[in-house]
Amino acid sequence: MSSLSKMILDKMKSDGINTSKKKTQQMTHYIKEKAREYLKGKDGYVDPNIVYGWARHFYEESDTVINNELKSMGVVNTSSVEKTNELVKQYKADKAEEKKKDDNQLSLEL
Repeated sequence: MSSLSKMILDKMKSDGINTSKKKTQQMTHYIKEKAREYLKGKDGYVDPNIVYGWARHFYEESDTVINNELKSMGVVNTSSVEKTNELVKQYKADKAEEKKKDDNQLSLEL
């Protein structure tokens, strides 16, 4: 973990913000993309208060909101959270289909 990430997380914890539900790596990715957009792709400096605001926003908003922001900035691979949610939905659908098939089968006992 970078020293900047640690400083941000320490400040958030002291401000009473729950940071345990999301990964630090995802926050760092989000901040880098926000900085790239803010600086319009050029090298430059971003005020630490702005960076902290982005980090706070990352932790306070839902994954859907964050992913939609990243998509609107042209970031294709938003996060593994979205992919995981899709896999869980597919798994549940597959299990429901299997159960449906099992319920429709006749069993003969001899």
